[in-house]
Order: sequence, then C-alpha cells, then structure tokens
Amino acid sequence: AAQKENLFLWIPVFLGCGIGAYFALPSEPPASLTAGGGTLTAVSWLVARPLKERALFLWVLMTAAFLFAAGFMTAQMRTIHVAAPMLEKQIKITKVSGTITGLEEMEEGAGQRYILSDVTIEKLTPEKTPAKIRLRVRTGANAELSAGDRVEVLAGLNPPSAPVAPDAFDFQRYAYFRQIGAFGFTYETPRIVAQGLPESSAEHIEQFRENIVRRVGVRLSDASQSSIAAAMMTGERGAISEADNEDLQASGLAHMLSISGMHIGMIATTIFFAARFMISLFPAVALRLPVKKIAAGAALAGASAYLVLIGVDNVPAVRSLLMTGLVLVAVMLDRMPFSLRTVALAAIVVLFIWPDALWSASFQMSFAAVAALIWFYEVTRGIWARLYGNAGIVRKLALYLLGLCATSLVASAATAPFVLYHFQRASLYGVLANLLGVPVMGIVVMPAVVLSYLLMPFGWEGPALWAMGKGIAAVMVVARDVAAIPGANMYFPALPLSVFMWLTAGALIAMIWRGKGKWLALLPLAVSIVVAAGVRQPDILISAEGKLFAYAPPGRERVMTVSSRIKDRFMAEVWVQRYGLPPDYRPQAWPKEGAGPGGVMCDESGCRLDAGGKKIVFSFDASAQEDDCAWADILAAQYPLRGRCAAPVTIDFFDLWREGAHAIWLEDGRIERVGAERGKRPWTVTNGR
Repeated sequence: AAQKENLFLWIPVFLGCGIGAYFALPSEPPASLTAGGGTLTAVSWLVARPLKERALFLWVLMTAAFLFAAGFMTAQMRTIHVAAPMLEKQIKITKVSGTITGLEEMEEGAGQRYILSDVTIEKLTPEKTPAKIRLRVRTGANAELSAGDRVEVLAGLNPPSAPVAPDAFDFQRYAYFRQIGAFGFTYETPRIVAQGLPESSAEHIEQFRENIVRRVGVRLSDASQSSIAAAMMTGERGAISEADNEDLQASGLAHMLSISGMHIGMIATTIFFAARFMISLFPAVALRLPVKKIAAGAALAGASAYLVLIGVDNVPAVRSLLMTGLVLVAVMLDRMPFSLRTVALAAIVVLFIWPDALWSASFQMSFAAVAALIWFYEVTRGIWARLYGNAGIVRKLALYLLGLCATSLVASAATAPFVLYHFQRASLYGVLANLLGVPVMGIVVMPAVVLSYLLMPFGWEGPALWAMGKGIAAVMVVARDVAAIPGANMYFPALPLSVFMWLTAGALIAMIWRGKGKWLALLPLAVSIVVAAGVRQPDILISAEGKLFAYAPPGRERVMTVSSRIKDRFMAEVWVQRYGLPPDYRPQAWPKEGAGPGGVMCDESGCRLDAGGKKIVFSFDASAQEDDCAWADILAAQYPLRGRCAAPVTIDFFDLWREGAHAIWLEDGRIERVGAERGKRPWTVTNGR
C-alpha cells in the first residue's frame, strides 16, 4: 500500500520484462499460443479487478503478470508485422532495380548510401526478394538522383551480418525490424530508369531533407561544419568524418550528434520563448490572449515538425517529443509538468509501438538519463529552492553553472552502465566538455537551426547557417581539446548481459521504491559488482567463416594477436573494442613461418599454440590434419575435417557454417557459439538457414 503512489511507474518495467523474455527465447513461440496466453491473462486480470480494494498485493501481482504477457505479445505482433524476406547467401554480382526512399551523403570522398524499396533482384524470385536493401556507391555517385527515382545498377549483395562474437551487437535483428534484407555496394553509377515525383509522404520528406543538405553544403564550405549542421537539421550523420566522430565520443559530446531529447527540448524552448517575445511586442494582443499557452502550442507544433523531418523512427526523439508534449500540454492546462510519470508514459508508448527498441542503446540511454535527472531534481528540489531564494545575478549565474555540472554528472552516471555495455568506454572529462559545449548548443546552434528552417523558403538562410557553423566550430574546438587531454578515455572489457540487468534492476528499485525498502537496491548492485569482477574475456575468438582467429593471452596487460590483419578487418576492430582496447590499437599478426607474438608458432599448414595447459591448433591446410589431430587438445580448422580426429575438441568448417563465430576460454574449456546463443528466430540468417 505504501507503494500505491508509484505503482504506475512499474508499468513500463513489466512491459519491458515481457518484451525481453520474448527476445531471449531460443525459438519462435507459436503465435496462437501467445495470443491464447495473453487473452487468458487479460481475462483473469479483468475478472480479479475487485481484488484491488480487498487484496491489493495479489491484484498487483496479477497486474504484473498481465503487463508481462502484454509486452511479450506486443513484441511478437511487431515481429510478425515487419516480417519480410532477408537475403540468405551472398550474391557477388547481380542487376538490382528499386525506388529510392532514402539517400545519405557519406564522409567526403566516400560516396553515397541509398535505401531502395520495391526491389527487383535479377537472381531472386519475388517471394525471396527483400522489401528494402541498402547500397553504397563509393565512386561515380549520380548527383541528379533523388527520393522517388527508380534506379538500376549492377551490385554485390550480402545478408545482414550476424554478431561477430557471442553477446555482441545483433545487426541482423536491427535490420529485420527495419525491413532491410540485404546490404551491398555498386560496381557502377546508378542509372535512372524512371525519374518520377515522390509519391508517399516519406519520399516527400526525404526529398526535403536532400534539399536542406544541399543548401547547407552550399552555404558552409567547411566540410566538418556542413556535415554536422546537416545532421542537426535532418538527422543524417553519414557525412560526418571519422575523426570528428571520434573526438566527440572521446570528449563525451557524442550525444550532440544523436538527435534526442536535448535537441527536441532546445527546439521547443527556442520556439516557446521566441513566440512569447513576439506576441508580447503587441500589448493589445498580449493583454487579451493567454500568451504563455499560445507559445506552448507553437513550441509543440514546431517540435513535432522537427521530429517528422528527422524521422519518426528515431526513438530518443519520439521519447523526447512525448515528454516535451506532456510538459507543454501541462503548461496549457496550468498543471505541474515534470514528474517520473511523464517518463513512464513515454516509455509505455514507445514500447507498444517499437518493442524492439528495448535493446537499442539510444532507448536505454535516453530513458535512463531523463529518469535519473527528474528523480535527482525531485529529491533535491528543496535544496535548489533555498539556494534560489532571494538570489542575486551573481548567485543565479553560479547556480546555473552548478546546475549544468550536476545535470552532466547525473546523466553521465545514469548512462555509464549502458555506455560500458554497448561501447566499452568512458569519457573522464565529459562533465567539463558538456559544461563548455552545451551552452553553445542551446544559445547559438539550435536557435540557428530554427531560424534556418524559417528563412530557407525565402533563400535568406545564409546568416543563420553562418552563425550555426560558428557555434559548431566552437563545440568542435571543445571536443578536440578535451579529447586531447591525456587519459581522457578509459576502456573496459565488454560486460555480460547479466551484469547489465542487475545494474538496471538496482537503479529501478532505487528510483521507484518508496520507504526503507529502497535499500534493497543495494543487493542487485552488489551482485552486479561481484559478477563484473569475475568476468574474463575469451582467450580465443574464431570468425564465422574461419578466416580470422584471435588469441588474447590472459594477464594484467591486455593484448591481442590475430591470424591476419587483412582478412575480416571490421570483425577484428569489434573484437579489439570488446576486449577493452583503445580504437587505435592494432593487434599483431601471426607470421607465415616461425615464432609469432603470444607464443604462436606457424608454418604453411597452420599455427600452433601451447597455452593455459592446452595445445591449440589453428589449421589452414587439410594435408596436416592427421598430425594436428594427434597433437592438439583443441583443433580449429578452416576446412571440413575428414574421418576420425583424436583431438578432444574440434571446430571445423561445418561447425562455423552452422553456428557462426566461436569464443573459447582455456581455463575451464568453456566454448560459446553465436548460433547457440541466438537460437532460430525470424531475424537469424545463418549459412544453414
């Protein structure tokens, strides 16, 4: 009963548990069983409604079960709704035609990237053809192409890539829920088959984005400024250089590129105060009309238009618009706008529309930051009220700076577990960078974005874009200087999902529970620390195609060696990141002959390693199979093993073909496989599918 006031806040938590349970299953449950179970739970919940007054605890348990079932069912309904064919095998060269629904400029000199729908692929039947594909044009991009055009091109296509290691990011699941069934590149400049006007609203919006990008490129000659300005105005980040991305990440300012709550909030704030100021210039109007409520309505309309422009599938932006909209509606109704209930309501809406977003870093980090900030300022509201009481200009300025520091600290602490889980890094000077960079964003960059939108129809956007460019340049100076500070970033090995879940559970209990029971949060937090302390990264990693092996000897100094620095370079980069090594780390390659790093001995048939009390062979040539099988405790072969093999553990071409990437721990002989971890789901594409 003591928790009655906060029971609403648990609704998205139990919805999320149901969604998570659905995605954790090794195989797809029958839809009829899910629907039957969900219906039975809903009926039981409705029948038991009288228990709400007589047995509140039992009613809460039944409500939790109903919400869990609702989340599970919502996730499966979404999976069925977006179902579309996915390419199962590589097609090295084929003729492709489709209608452009998305066009994004890449980093200078890197070409363009297209999303094609209504696709025809020469070597596939219609029932096996993906709904959408993504193609990259490295050279010879056609500047005349636009959304709505139907193009034809010779291309190479690949299925969406599976996780590169157990518990790594599942790109196939990401692509499935966006109905992108193939990725590839072109061998030539795309040819326009039919140059038509955009038909759907999405194509009209995409063409509008393209026009904005072109106008920004004309007005801002500096590539860094123009690419970031285009990202702020359209949400398209492909043209931002790798160097700028790394500086922003290293300094803790990467959130400025990901259109999220900060951008929506700044847009709404700019429009709110600008509208209020403009109306107040006319006393006859201002004295007769509710200026504040009109300004709130204008801010809501402007923020909604901004979301439509940058893409309604942007989960952090949708969350922010929902919360901003609730705040503005509360202003119009003279109600208290800020509370954790607004966060919970936004989470409920997002989870019902995009249940798959539960696994995304953007969903997790945006909700964690906002919930933590609202909770923090609710707890410390009395302190801030006393400090602001009768404060002069100097104290108000000092409190503003203190508020920025507190906001940055709380948001950084709230998102730290998610950053470590997804990106394996932490920015130590993020508070300093945000203290210097956020005011520039709020005072210069985002108001200039609003002004640019208003002036573009008249061709007068030059001054506004110039101001935006100067603001972006100032932010990038902060990013580069902070990133250049020695030790600006710390890198950590990848956390297992269990640690992440225990941390999340502890944080939820701490924020939602009322009374002394809040101290129960210490238990899952302590468990997460104990589990994290015992985590060891695998000693050996093997790629899904058997082209790349990696060995990371145990020890306090983290190092990695690889069988090749040429093959599967992207996979090697992800492995380096998951081991907690810096982005510029380059693992040593094994030699073709002789002794290599980490005690590896190689010859033309393969490499041998004696480590952790185990003898390991990485075999490249079947001619040495008999000797390798006789010597090895663990044999990893790029080819199919023939006949009997005396090695206790064997991993050959067919094991990799069926199960994908493998990870091996030498100390206890544990082996994890991507295929076994993921199971057989609608989005899993393996060689054996």
